[in-house]
Amino acid sequence: MTTPVSLQKQSVPPTPMKKRPHPSFVPQSPEAKTMALWTAKKPKVESSPYETLFQTISGEKTLSLYGVKAKLERIGQGYFMHTFAMKAETEILPDIANDTLLVKFYHGAKGGFGENRLSTYTSSSLRNYETALSLNLPVAQIHNADTALQDRYFLVERIPHEIEMPQDIEKVHQFFKAAFANKVYFDLHPSNLRKREDGTVTLIDFVEEKINFKTSSGSECACRITALLTAWAERGASRAEGEQIVKRLTAGLEEHGFDPQWAEDALQTAHFSQETIQPKT
Repeated sequence: MTTPVSLQKQSVPPTPMKKRPHPSFVPQSPEAKTMALWTAKKPKVESSPYETLFQTISGEKTLSLYGVKAKLERIGQGYFMHTFAMKAETEILPDIANDTLLVKFYHGAKGGFGENRLSTYTSSSLRNYETALSLNLPVAQIHNADTALQDRYFLVERIPHEIEMPQDIEKVHQFFKAAFANKVYFDLHPSNLRKREDGTVTLIDFVEEKINFKTSSGSECACRITALLTAWAERGASRAEGEQIVKRLTAGLEEHGFDPQWAEDALQTAHFSQETIQPKT
Protein backbone atom coordinates (compact mmCIF):
# COMPACT_ATOMS: atom_id res chain seq x y z
CA MET A 1 0.00 0.00 0.00
CA THR A 2 1.42 3.33 -1.00
CA THR A 3 1.52 6.04 1.66
CA PRO A 4 0.03 9.28 0.43
CA VAL A 5 2.57 11.95 -0.20
CA SER A 6 0.87 14.20 2.34
CA LEU A 7 1.54 11.60 5.08
CA GLN A 8 5.13 10.85 4.17
CA LYS A 9 7.81 12.12 6.59
CA GLN A 10 9.14 15.28 5.11
CA SER A 11 12.83 16.17 5.37
CA VAL A 12 12.78 19.74 6.53
CA PRO A 13 16.14 21.51 6.71
CA PRO A 14 16.83 22.87 10.18
CA THR A 15 16.27 26.55 10.67
CA PRO A 16 19.67 28.15 11.06
CA MET A 17 20.19 29.66 14.50
CA LYS A 18 20.68 33.34 14.40
CA LYS A 19 24.06 34.19 15.84
CA ARG A 20 23.63 36.53 18.73
CA PRO A 21 26.07 39.40 18.63
CA HIS A 22 28.53 39.67 21.47
CA PRO A 23 27.84 42.70 23.66
CA SER A 24 31.35 44.01 23.00
CA PHE A 25 30.42 44.52 19.35
CA VAL A 26 27.96 47.27 20.22
CA PRO A 27 30.48 50.03 21.01
CA GLN A 28 29.34 53.48 21.91
CA SER A 29 32.32 55.31 20.40
CA PRO A 30 35.12 54.78 17.85
CA GLU A 31 37.51 54.17 20.76
CA ALA A 32 35.19 51.53 22.21
CA LYS A 33 34.87 49.91 18.78
CA THR A 34 38.64 49.61 18.47
CA MET A 35 38.88 48.08 21.93
CA ALA A 36 36.03 45.69 21.17
CA LEU A 37 37.73 44.43 18.03
CA TRP A 38 40.97 43.94 19.92
CA THR A 39 39.25 42.16 22.79
CA ALA A 40 37.46 39.87 20.34
CA LYS A 41 40.81 38.67 18.97
CA LYS A 42 41.52 36.49 21.96
CA PRO A 43 44.82 34.63 21.58
CA LYS A 44 44.64 30.88 21.44
CA VAL A 45 46.47 29.44 24.41
CA GLU A 46 48.70 26.52 23.48
CA SER A 47 47.81 23.28 25.22
CA SER A 48 51.35 21.85 25.33
CA PRO A 49 53.52 22.31 28.40
CA TYR A 50 55.30 25.66 28.36
CA GLU A 51 58.73 23.99 28.49
CA THR A 52 57.92 21.95 25.37
CA LEU A 53 56.81 25.03 23.45
CA PHE A 54 59.74 27.29 24.05
CA GLN A 55 62.76 25.62 25.61
CA THR A 56 64.36 24.71 22.27
CA ILE A 57 63.44 27.86 20.40
CA SER A 58 66.11 29.49 18.27
CA GLY A 59 66.19 31.69 15.21
CA GLU A 60 62.61 31.95 13.96
CA LYS A 61 59.21 30.77 15.12
CA THR A 62 55.67 31.07 13.79
CA LEU A 63 52.99 31.84 16.34
CA SER A 64 49.34 32.89 16.29
CA LEU A 65 48.99 36.27 17.97
CA TYR A 66 45.42 37.50 18.45
CA GLY A 67 44.34 35.31 15.57
CA VAL A 68 47.06 36.57 13.21
CA LYS A 69 49.76 34.20 12.05
CA ALA A 70 53.06 35.96 12.69
CA LYS A 71 56.64 35.03 11.89
CA LEU A 72 58.89 35.85 14.81
CA GLU A 73 62.60 36.52 14.55
CA ARG A 74 64.65 36.55 17.72
CA ILE A 75 66.58 39.78 18.19
CA GLY A 76 67.58 39.42 21.83
CA GLN A 77 67.89 36.98 24.71
CA GLY A 78 68.30 37.75 28.38
CA TYR A 79 68.78 35.42 31.31
CA PHE A 80 65.06 34.63 31.46
CA MET A 81 63.49 36.08 28.36
CA HIS A 82 63.55 36.00 24.55
CA THR A 83 62.68 39.10 22.53
CA PHE A 84 61.27 38.78 19.01
CA ALA A 85 60.47 41.13 16.16
CA MET A 86 57.54 40.04 14.00
CA LYS A 87 56.24 39.99 10.47
CA ALA A 88 52.62 39.32 9.53
CA GLU A 89 50.24 39.84 6.62
CA THR A 90 47.92 42.02 8.69
CA GLU A 91 48.17 44.16 11.81
CA ILE A 92 48.31 42.25 15.08
CA LEU A 93 46.65 45.15 16.90
CA PRO A 94 44.28 47.69 15.35
CA ASP A 95 46.03 50.80 14.02
CA ILE A 96 49.44 49.77 15.39
CA ALA A 97 52.17 48.87 12.89
CA ASN A 98 53.72 45.46 13.49
CA ASP A 99 57.23 46.87 13.24
CA THR A 100 56.54 48.95 16.34
CA LEU A 101 55.82 45.82 18.41
CA LEU A 102 57.94 43.18 20.07
CA VAL A 103 56.96 39.80 21.49
CA LYS A 104 58.72 38.84 24.71
CA PHE A 105 58.35 35.57 26.55
CA TYR A 106 60.20 33.57 29.14
CA HIS A 107 62.12 30.61 27.82
CA GLY A 108 62.32 27.18 29.39
CA ALA A 109 66.05 26.74 28.88
CA LYS A 110 66.61 27.25 32.60
CA GLY A 111 65.98 23.98 34.39
CA GLY A 112 62.53 23.54 35.84
CA PHE A 113 61.05 26.62 34.21
CA GLY A 114 57.42 25.61 34.04
CA GLU A 115 53.93 26.99 34.32
CA ASN A 116 54.26 27.95 38.00
CA ARG A 117 57.41 30.00 37.55
CA LEU A 118 55.97 31.50 34.39
CA SER A 119 52.93 32.75 36.30
CA THR A 120 55.07 34.09 39.15
CA TYR A 121 57.49 35.94 36.89
CA THR A 122 54.74 37.37 34.69
CA SER A 123 52.81 38.64 37.71
CA SER A 124 55.91 40.20 39.22
CA SER A 125 56.85 41.94 35.96
CA LEU A 126 53.33 43.33 35.64
CA ARG A 127 53.41 44.68 39.21
CA ASN A 128 56.78 46.36 38.53
CA TYR A 129 55.36 47.81 35.29
CA GLU A 130 52.25 49.17 37.03
CA THR A 131 54.40 50.71 39.77
CA ALA A 132 56.56 52.49 37.20
CA LEU A 133 53.42 53.82 35.52
CA SER A 134 52.06 55.06 38.84
CA LEU A 135 55.30 57.03 39.34
CA ASN A 136 54.91 58.59 35.87
CA LEU A 137 58.11 57.01 34.63
CA PRO A 138 58.37 56.53 30.85
CA VAL A 139 57.96 52.82 30.15
CA ALA A 140 57.53 50.66 27.07
CA GLN A 141 53.80 49.98 26.87
CA ILE A 142 52.71 46.40 27.48
CA HIS A 143 49.77 46.22 25.08
CA ASN A 144 48.42 42.97 26.52
CA ALA A 145 48.95 43.77 30.20
CA ASP A 146 45.37 42.69 30.98
CA THR A 147 45.75 39.27 29.35
CA ALA A 148 49.50 38.52 29.60
CA LEU A 149 48.99 35.79 32.20
CA GLN A 150 46.64 33.94 29.84
CA ASP A 151 48.63 34.78 26.70
CA ARG A 152 51.89 33.64 28.31
CA TYR A 153 53.86 36.32 26.52
CA PHE A 154 54.19 40.10 26.49
CA LEU A 155 53.27 42.17 23.44
CA VAL A 156 55.21 45.38 23.96
CA GLU A 157 56.05 48.70 22.40
CA ARG A 158 59.34 48.66 20.51
CA ILE A 159 61.66 51.48 21.63
CA PRO A 160 63.99 52.13 18.70
CA HIS A 161 67.15 53.83 19.93
CA GLU A 162 69.98 53.16 22.36
CA ILE A 163 70.74 55.71 25.05
CA GLU A 164 73.85 57.84 24.69
CA MET A 165 76.36 58.87 27.28
CA PRO A 166 76.83 61.49 28.58
CA GLN A 167 73.91 63.16 26.75
CA ASP A 168 71.19 61.10 28.45
CA ILE A 169 72.70 60.74 31.89
CA GLU A 170 70.37 63.22 33.60
CA LYS A 171 67.33 61.43 32.19
CA VAL A 172 68.66 58.12 33.50
CA HIS A 173 69.31 59.74 36.87
CA GLN A 174 65.58 60.43 37.19
CA PHE A 175 64.92 56.68 37.22
CA PHE A 176 67.45 56.12 40.02
CA LYS A 177 65.97 59.04 41.94
CA ALA A 178 62.42 57.68 41.60
CA ALA A 179 63.53 54.20 42.69
CA PHE A 180 65.28 55.41 45.84
CA ALA A 181 62.70 58.05 46.77
CA ASN A 182 59.88 55.51 46.53
CA LYS A 183 61.82 52.47 47.77
CA VAL A 184 61.10 50.44 44.62
CA TYR A 185 63.66 48.29 42.87
CA PHE A 186 63.74 48.70 39.07
CA ASP A 187 66.20 46.84 36.87
CA LEU A 188 68.02 49.95 35.64
CA HIS A 189 70.72 48.09 33.74
CA PRO A 190 71.94 50.08 30.70
CA SER A 191 70.43 47.50 28.34
CA ASN A 192 66.99 48.04 29.91
CA LEU A 193 66.77 51.73 29.03
CA ARG A 194 66.26 52.97 25.46
CA LYS A 195 65.05 56.12 23.70
CA ARG A 196 61.92 56.92 21.77
CA GLU A 197 62.03 58.97 18.57
CA ASP A 198 61.41 62.13 20.61
CA GLY A 199 64.41 61.41 22.84
CA THR A 200 62.46 60.16 25.86
CA VAL A 201 64.53 57.67 27.86
CA THR A 202 62.25 54.70 28.50
CA LEU A 203 62.37 51.63 30.75
CA ILE A 204 61.81 48.52 28.64
CA ASP A 205 62.16 45.63 31.08
CA PHE A 206 60.63 44.82 34.44
CA VAL A 207 61.69 42.82 37.47
CA GLU A 208 60.69 39.13 37.43
CA GLU A 209 61.37 38.50 41.11
CA LYS A 210 60.17 40.58 44.03
CA ILE A 211 63.11 42.48 45.50
CA ASN A 212 62.65 44.11 48.91
CA PHE A 213 64.15 47.59 48.81
CA LYS A 214 66.43 47.21 51.81
CA THR A 215 69.57 49.32 51.60
CA SER A 216 71.39 47.68 54.47
CA SER A 217 74.90 46.51 53.67
CA GLY A 218 74.95 43.03 52.17
CA SER A 219 71.24 42.94 51.36
CA GLU A 220 70.14 41.53 48.02
CA CYS A 221 68.97 44.98 46.95
CA ALA A 222 72.32 46.57 47.84
CA CYS A 223 74.20 43.88 45.88
CA ARG A 224 71.97 44.39 42.85
CA ILE A 225 72.38 48.17 42.94
CA THR A 226 76.16 47.76 43.09
CA ALA A 227 75.98 45.46 40.06
CA LEU A 228 73.86 48.02 38.17
CA LEU A 229 76.37 50.77 38.94
CA THR A 230 79.19 48.54 37.75
CA ALA A 231 77.45 48.13 34.40
CA TRP A 232 76.94 51.90 34.15
CA ALA A 233 80.55 52.63 35.11
CA GLU A 234 81.69 50.40 32.27
CA ARG A 235 79.93 52.70 29.83
CA GLY A 236 82.94 54.92 30.38
CA ALA A 237 86.17 54.08 28.57
CA SER A 238 88.30 54.83 31.63
CA ARG A 239 87.92 54.80 35.39
CA ALA A 240 87.71 58.59 35.37
CA GLU A 241 84.78 58.51 32.92
CA GLY A 242 83.11 55.68 34.79
CA GLU A 243 83.46 57.58 38.06
CA GLN A 244 81.77 60.63 36.56
CA ILE A 245 78.87 58.53 35.27
CA VAL A 246 78.29 56.88 38.64
CA LYS A 247 78.61 60.18 40.47
CA ARG A 248 75.96 61.84 38.31
CA LEU A 249 73.59 58.85 38.47
CA THR A 250 73.68 58.74 42.26
CA ALA A 251 73.67 62.48 42.97
CA GLY A 252 71.37 63.33 45.89
CA LEU A 253 70.48 59.70 46.68
CA GLU A 254 72.20 59.52 50.06
CA GLU A 255 69.18 61.15 51.71
CA HIS A 256 67.14 58.19 50.45
CA GLY A 257 69.49 55.52 51.81
CA PHE A 258 72.18 55.27 49.13
CA ASP A 259 75.54 54.15 50.52
CA PRO A 260 78.53 55.79 48.75
CA GLN A 261 80.48 52.59 49.36
CA TRP A 262 78.35 50.92 46.69
CA ALA A 263 79.68 53.36 44.12
CA GLU A 264 83.24 52.67 45.21
CA ASP A 265 82.65 48.90 45.09
CA ALA A 266 81.21 49.27 41.58
CA LEU A 267 84.24 51.17 40.35
CA GLN A 268 86.57 48.60 41.89
CA THR A 269 84.72 45.81 40.09
CA ALA A 270 84.34 47.53 36.70
CA HIS A 271 86.60 46.83 33.73
CA PHE A 272 87.45 49.75 31.48
CA SER A 273 88.57 49.51 27.86
CA GLN A 274 91.26 52.17 28.29
CA GLU A 275 92.72 50.95 31.57
CA THR A 276 96.48 51.17 31.59
CA ILE A 277 98.07 47.75 31.55
CA GLN A 278 101.24 47.71 33.58
CA PRO A 279 104.17 46.08 31.70
CA LYS A 280 105.55 42.92 33.21
CA THR A 281 108.97 43.28 34.81
